[in-house]
Amino acid sequence: GQQNESLAWFWSVKVDLGGPYHLWNEEFYQVHWLWEKSLRDRWKEELLVVELEMDWTCNFFLQKAAQWIERMGESSANRLRGHACYSGRQSQMYLLLAQDAQAAFQDLEHIQIDDSDE
Repeated sequence: GQQNESLAWFWSVKVDLGGPYHLWNEEFYQVHWLWEKSLRDRWKEELLVVELEMDWTCNFFLQKAAQWIERMGESSANRLRGHACYSGRQSQMYLLLAQDAQAAFQDLEHIQIDDSDE
């Protein structure tokens, strides 16, 4: 939303901060700074949530693959070859989904937000 938003032109003009509106100008800049800080803090929180969701996605796929492998073993023990083949295919699908997700997320794991201005 506010990626391209900036202060109005008149806030970039040199202003005598010691003048009669000194307190008002100071309060404006403090409010603007707090607004920008809260925006950055929300992005940091969102990044944390997205990183956790990436882990949860991979873990979900691996857990589903394990479930299908277990079903394949049960089907083989009961001599249900069709069920075993289907279960094997499903487990392979979830393993491939997990691998694809891990490969896609690998480059995104080391994203940093600059904390130098805190």
